[in-house]
Amino acid sequence: AGVDPLAREHGVRLVGEGVEAVPVVVDGKEMSRVLANLLVNAIRRTPSDGTVAVATARHEDGVVLSVSDGCGGIPDQDIGRVFDTGWRGEHAR
Repeated sequence: AGVDPLAREHGVRLVGEGVEAVPVVVDGKEMSRVLANLLVNAIRRTPSDGTVAVATARHEDGVVLSVSDGCGGIPDQDIGRVFDTGWRGEHAR
């Protein structure tokens, strides 16, 4: 909802895959911030006419939420730093 205008501006299609209401215990404000950051970054990195997909999957011990943009994702060496305050990956500079 909040990123729809940005997606339209960039000519990117947003799709949901397996997205359903799943009860989880999280800080709603922080989860919204994380999801918005992932979506904005994916939209900005996706070429016009591309697709950004959001998916959820239930697992025994929780839920996995993924945002895919077809552009390779976050490099493995950067995964451990994505929650560091102020940190930006090489491609974001």
